[in-house]
Amino acid sequence: MTIYYQAKYLIDYDICRVLHGFPRRDISACIDYSKIILSKGDIFVGDIRQTETVLHNSGLKWNHIPDFPDEIGSHFGRNIEKTTLENVINTLSSIKKPKFIKPVYKGLFPSFIYHSYINFMALLHVEETSDVWVQDFVDIDAEYRVFVCNKQILDVRCYKNWESKRPHRFWIESIIDQLPYETYILDAGSSRDGYLVIELNDGIAFGSYGLHPEHCAMMYKSRFEQIWKDNN
Repeated sequence: MTIYYQAKYLIDYDICRVLHGFPRRDISACIDYSKIILSKGDIFVGDIRQTETVLHNSGLKWNHIPDFPDEIGSHFGRNIEKTTLENVINTLSSIKKPKFIKPVYKGLFPSFIYHSYINFMALLHVEETSDVWVQDFVDIDAEYRVFVCNKQILDVRCYKNWESKRPHRFWIESIIDQLPYETYILDAGSSRDGYLVIELNDGIAFGSYGLHPEHCAMMYKSRFEQIWKDNN
């Protein structure tokens, strides 16, 4: 097994944490990630676009973890609609309350809360046919990142309002039991109405928020094992 990586920046905090969880002898830096062809059992550590390129070039299909799985729709605590940027712009006059807009393809543009047409001025470079999620705005007091590996909770890291109480473990486990996925990130929040699921993220190319390096490595190892299994 070889662990390939290419940091997006000179010093990439999240990638460093992942790499520190693996034996140094297994790690191989690369100059051009687009030239990497993975052999069975290999792992690549990078951002989402780099990972997509490496998996594609290696002939591997990546079944992404969905952002908003139907199985846990009752835990979202708000209306969520998938549409196109064009449709949103064309219906601006009918939007009476703040909406949270985020791209379906992660990283396409920064997510934002829509208040007026001026919010879209920064998206002039984005194709109007691009898919977006439109969500009711919810005032979230605190946000947490739950790291799930092989359907077990590895850790829960707070990334907004450290003084707030963490979600109850039984609430998190009840959500895990409803999902068919093995290794992923569950972002949760607390509001005046209780806990809610913000979204899910895949178990690779994630923000670690201080997750222990060994746990980061466990996430990557588990997720890549699933990818290799899916491609047998």
